[in-house]
Amino acid sequence: MSVKLDWVLSLQRIGVSFCTGDGILGVLQTLNEIKAGINSNSIENRLRQLEDPISCIHSDVPSVAAVLYIALEDRKSTDVTLTDRVFDKYRRPLTMLNAENYIEFDGAAGSSYPDIIMGNPYFIIYSAALNNKNHEMNNLVAILDNSANGLWLEANDISQQVKLPVQVINAFFEVYSARGLGDISKMDSTYKYHVLA
Repeated sequence: MSVKLDWVLSLQRIGVSFCTGDGILGVLQTLNEIKAGINSNSIENRLRQLEDPISCIHSDVPSVAAVLYIALEDRKSTDVTLTDRVFDKYRRPLTMLNAENYIEFDGAAGSSYPDIIMGNPYFIIYSAALNNKNHEMNNLVAILDNSANGLWLEANDISQQVKLPVQVINAFFEVYSARGLGDISKMDSTYKYHVLA
């Protein structure tokens, strides 16, 4: 069964791209290589990096993102604590994700096992997608795209309706707000989104 990725198309329609910064240069270079008939393996790798730049950070990123999402589902915040064994297993990709600002380490100075803050909305959405939440995200985007101007949406209510963690709802609110489509009102860990367009 194939799942439609309407949520991806909706984000693209509002100008959200997971390809930023040096990614644009990669697009141009890849197109030039295709035009020149350069090595197909090189082109395939470049296209994969453009399509999924987060997974290309390290080969274990999809696995660690899945683990982080499962931990996120059990919490009401974006703070995640991994067991020492899991942290040790994924230390390198976690460190690389931290360096790329997809996650943030939070802990006492010199601590071997910091907590992880999943504060990047794109990484939260990416992690949900890796955990087969595309149908739920399609439903969420339908609500966001079809809500009347001036309406206030509450993350907790939508979370129950679409069966996604509040953190995923908040991530979409942040992405839409960054595009000027609405405003966010945050009280404690509860987000409300005011639809403007």
